[in-house]
Amino acid sequence: MSFVPVFLNLLLAALLITALAVGFRLERRLKDLRKSHQSFTLAVQELNSASARAQTGLTQLRMAAQEAGDLLGNRIHQARELTEQLDTKMAAAIELARAPLLAPEPITAPPPAPRARYLGEPAADPSRPVRAIAPEPAARPRSRKPAGLDDDLFDEPPSSLDPEARPMPGLKPDKPFGGRR
Repeated sequence: MSFVPVFLNLLLAALLITALAVGFRLERRLKDLRKSHQSFTLAVQELNSASARAQTGLTQLRMAAQEAGDLLGNRIHQARELTEQLDTKMAAAIELARAPLLAPEPITAPPPAPRARYLGEPAADPSRPVRAIAPEPAARPRSRKPAGLDDDLFDEPPSSLDPEARPMPGLKPDKPFGGRR
């Protein structure tokens, strides 16, 4: 045999072995690439599901914030209305506290002559002018409340708004509005 065909056969065998080794290495790399592609696909799917959950969470958060804003807005509106009512009622109460006391009704007939305390005292002189003194009523009638004062706002008994419980003009009351502090 000749040297050239053996050399070509050996060269061909070496090239085939090298091709097989490169094929195996390429196969391993393709397997790794498929695995990484699958893991990348799973990661993208998880990212999509997480973004969908975040979107629903944001939607729910917006709805909850809107509800809380509406509720807070309603409470602020109610508080403003109640503040206005309270301001008008306080102004009415201050006006009532500053109003002069009602004068007693004049007596049309002179009162009967007072009885003498001692046997030797003279009776009242009919020629002397009689000073009108209003008799103390047996039970104090409830006074009218001025317009604007409702009992639905306050928990205190209505006796604190009684005009006869007010101090005389010129006297300083202990509590300016008669309530507990």
